[in-house]
Amino acid sequence: MRFHSGAVPTSSDFKIDEGWTALREPEAWEMQLYSVPFAILNFLVLGLPWFLFKSIDEPVMRSLLFRWSTWVFLLSLLGIHEVCHLLVHPRAGFSGRSIFGVWPSRLMLYAHYDGEIKKMRLVAILLTPLFALSATPLIGASFLPVEIIPLVAFLSIANALFSSGDVYSAVLILWQVPPWAVVRNQGWNTFWKVR
Repeated sequence: MRFHSGAVPTSSDFKIDEGWTALREPEAWEMQLYSVPFAILNFLVLGLPWFLFKSIDEPVMRSLLFRWSTWVFLLSLLGIHEVCHLLVHPRAGFSGRSIFGVWPSRLMLYAHYDGEIKKMRLVAILLTPLFALSATPLIGASFLPVEIIPLVAFLSIANALFSSGDVYSAVLILWQVPPWAVVRNQGWNTFWKVR
C-alpha cells in the first residue's frame, strides 16, 4: 500500500486505447452534490431505524454533536471507512497498487486501486463500508450494551451519510458497465473494457 496527498493519482502504465470506454461520471465537486439524494436514502434506510428500533433518546444524540470525543471518533471513522475499502482490494490492500490518499482541497480521504479490477469487485469495494460500518451495527444493535448504543448509532448514521458518494458511484458502474468488464481509473476518471 502507498500513501498519497492530493488528487487521485494518474498511472503511467495505463494507456487509453480504443478498447477502453470512459464512464460518464461527474467531477469530484459535482459528485458530492449528486450524492445528496443517496445520503437521504441512506439515512432513511439505515439511520431512521436506529430511532425506531432502539428508541434512542434524541437529546442524548444531540449532545453527542457537542462532545469533542465524538468528533475524534467521527474523524477516525473516515479513516476506518477507507480501510474497509482497502480490505476488499486485491491482496487486502497490501499490494503496491493500493493507495490510501488524502485530498485536502476536496476535504476527502480515498482508497484507490491503481490497476484493472472486475466490475463486481469494484462494486463490492464501494459498498463494503456501508454494510460493515452502518448496516452491521444496526443489525447487531440488540446485542450492544445500552450505554454505547447512542454513540454506535451516531457513528453508523454518519457513515451511512459518508457512503452516499460510494453508493452513487456503484449505481453509475452497475448502470453503465457490462457485466463481465474490467474497470480501471486514470486519476479521477474511470474506464471500462470487456475482456
